[in-house]
Amino acid sequence: YADSDPYRWISWMELMEPLVRTTSVHVAAGNHEIECDAVNYDIFVQYEHYFRNPNRIGPAKTEPVDNDYRQTLWNQSCSAPSNFQGIYNFGNSFYSYHHGLVHIVVLNSYSDCRRGSVQYEWLESELRDRFNRSHTPWLLVAFHSPLYTTFFGHIDEIEAVRMREHMEPLFVEYGVNLVVCGHDHAYMRTFPMANSRIDPRGPVHLTLGAGGNREGHPFSYRNPFFK
Repeated sequence: YADSDPYRWISWMELMEPLVRTTSVHVAAGNHEIECDAVNYDIFVQYEHYFRNPNRIGPAKTEPVDNDYRQTLWNQSCSAPSNFQGIYNFGNSFYSYHHGLVHIVVLNSYSDCRRGSVQYEWLESELRDRFNRSHTPWLLVAFHSPLYTTFFGHIDEIEAVRMREHMEPLFVEYGVNLVVCGHDHAYMRTFPMANSRIDPRGPVHLTLGAGGNREGHPFSYRNPFFK
């Protein structure tokens, strides 16, 4: 995590260069990339600067953290607030691409996703107009904050609640097969889910957040059955 230290971005890029030069990589914005600054409260500045997604829809458009968020978030380290939604559209925020037989859609948990928002309208048009199951039979969606979790670390945070309410119906309507998330530093796989229930019309959800990090893995569960 850089957490507002730009030199960590540089050292991370140097460390990762041998790998990312030889394999396909896509990025999805997480809470540790929000990094709002103490002067203008601009968000995602370093994330937008260091990556250049080839499928960019257009130039990035962001808005600073508004007054309702500022003091609370700064007191809680505005570098990486977990419970957050701002406005960051286009650029590296959300986009799509094809890889083999898969149509991959990358969304931003931390940019407004409610009906009528830019991200929502883009996703609806992407699935309606540009997804063709006869060409790409698999539809995968990736974003940071999982809609479903059995861990106590990130339950019902605003970005997951809003995405579940507003975007999950699109996942069901257009037959998303798989949703891949992180955020919880653990592994979890669900049955096909919709409306907080097992539903064959919904996608399977994977949480793949067990990679190296300074926070450690979660060990507390909402239901001991899942231990």
